[in-house]
Amino acid sequence: MNLCKTEQRYFDSLVHSGRFTRDASETIYLARQLLEMETTVYKEVFPALRGREFVPKSPMALGAKYFGYQEETMYGGGQRKIIADMATDLPLVNVSRTETQARVYPLGRAFAYSVFDLSHAAYANEPLDTTLASAARFAIEQDVDALLQVGDAAYNLLGLLNQASTNTYVVPNGVSGSALWKDKTSDEILTDLNGIAKAAHIATKSADMSTKMLLPLDSYELISTKPRSSTSDTTVLK
Repeated sequence: MNLCKTEQRYFDSLVHSGRFTRDASETIYLARQLLEMETTVYKEVFPALRGREFVPKSPMALGAKYFGYQEETMYGGGQRKIIADMATDLPLVNVSRTETQARVYPLGRAFAYSVFDLSHAAYANEPLDTTLASAARFAIEQDVDALLQVGDAAYNLLGLLNQASTNTYVVPNGVSGSALWKDKTSDEILTDLNGIAKAAHIATKSADMSTKMLLPLDSYELISTKPRSSTSDTTVLK
């Protein structure tokens, strides 16, 4: 309702005098007039994308369609042999190399907007193309993170968590009969952690050693809060 200043003063006087009543659902002011809108836009929070932290990236020239690497193996020629002067039956050594190749696959995401979207964005003073491009970039980063974890079976791609020919360690059951850490004592959990850390060291005869251990968040939170013992002021994690 639009009123001139004189009409508004008369209308206000009627309201204050009590001679003018309105229904309970009616108000002099519209709800939009009483709305205080924050300028900050609160965006949805997603889990951190940490795949790039754990999978090293090899330098690759832009435009390459395939990549590969070589592995070299040295053979010692069997048993050692103590030789005599001018011997001719020395054990032979050899070196072999194998090459592994894989294809580079591009990832893509698309966005679209109409003429109406452009006019709405202009009216709202919002950078439509920048906002949608940021969404596409984030979606690609999510795709990369998922590929780094488990790969893509349709394209014969492996991730960090499903590599072949890796060392495994089977966590044994505790005194409770369960292998779950929530059912184990602090000493049993420490035994599991040490067993996991030493598995590669023992299997490769010290050729490889574990330098980083990745745990599910619930397991990490458990050992970061579970006391080392009833008389200790440290946790299992420490």
